Amino acid sequence: MPVNQSQAKDMPIQKSRKWVRCLAKLEAEFVPVCGTLPVCSAMIRDISRGGFRFVSIVPVESGMTIRIRLNSVREARVVHVSRETRGQWSMGCAFSEEITSADVQQLLASPS
Repeated sequence: MPVNQSQAKDMPIQKSRKWVRCLAKLEAEFVPVCGTLPVCSAMIRDISRGGFRFVSIVPVESGMTIRIRLNSVREARVVHVSRETRGQWSMGCAFSEEITSADVQQLLASPS
């Protein structure tokens, strides 16, 4: 059944993602691959096999590559950055190499 224009306006916009994002509350540390920033703390808010979103008081420019310590050190590229309340920055990242479903589950099960 085709959708008319008035019905289409009321439909939620779905962002298509390759992997399902899981809500998280994981403490982590990161450092940009290039630059002089020291190791910074972060809180991962959601994670998938392809990437994650984290918040930190230290912003990183979109397009930069970071190393983040989870259950091991992984590289990721910052895809988007936005300012949050309370002086924090939210950053979405794509892993350089996808992680496994088992890695995601292990991270979510680990104590923070």
